[in-house]
Amino acid sequence: MVYETRAGDCILLGASTWRVEAIGPDRVLVSPAPGEPARLPFWRGDGPGRRSSWGEPSGNTCGRWRG
Repeated sequence: MVYETRAGDCILLGASTWRVEAIGPDRVLVSPAPGEPARLPFWRGDGPGRRSSWGEPSGNTCGRWRG
């Protein structure tokens, strides 16, 4: 969920300015907005991250897949 940004806002990602066109439950749709004043986006997650008791085994598994 996106809380601090609304459709129509211009945000800066990298060296490019983007206009937020729509915000859905799982994605933010943007279009190029060169030359428009922008701000850095601030995204806040819905809840706390995963616990280390789950994250560590998951990371170990990914490490084994990489070789």
